[in-house]
Amino acid sequence: MDNKKKRKIYLIISIITGCIFGCGILGFIYIWFNMRQGTDTIISFEQFIPLFFIAILCGGIFQVFYNRYKRLNSGLQGEEKSQNVLSKLPSSYQILSNIPISFDNRRAEIDNLILSPRGIVIVESKNYGGNISGNEQDKEWTQSKTSNKGNIYTNTIKNPVKQVNRQVYILSQILKENGIRCWIDGYVFMAG
Repeated sequence: MDNKKKRKIYLIISIITGCIFGCGILGFIYIWFNMRQGTDTIISFEQFIPLFFIAILCGGIFQVFYNRYKRLNSGLQGEEKSQNVLSKLPSSYQILSNIPISFDNRRAEIDNLILSPRGIVIVESKNYGGNISGNEQDKEWTQSKTSNKGNIYTNTIKNPVKQVNRQVYILSQILKENGIRCWIDGYVFMAG
């Protein structure tokens, strides 16, 4: 399944579970308020408890899928930005996107594969905000961001250079296995 379909599914699941969670919380508040006022409700508190736990479960599911949606959406935005830049290449360059590859139980997905008269170029797209620090040999890089309230927080991200080097290796092995030898280069496009 491609990433645009996944993004749509994650959003739909987020909306449905978010609505169930919201209705559960509102129902809890309604019953609690009416109990405090001594008025009758459509459903008793005891009858509502299983529904409340279902709502809480949906809140957890919402959080998981909404985070997946945001991460995937950010990645797709980065890919769109890189594709806009790559579209300016001469017509002799062919650009293929979101290419799954595998060799010897190693799997990867190439964001942008450029076939040029001089060889093949792999472009890994990243859409990170804030300041990114790290070097080519590090396993992880550090991302520092400032929140709207001025708080600075850091996060670690996988080294995208290692990621694109892995893609270059896998693709080169696939081509060698098929008797094709050509130059393959890898780059990281940082949008954000």
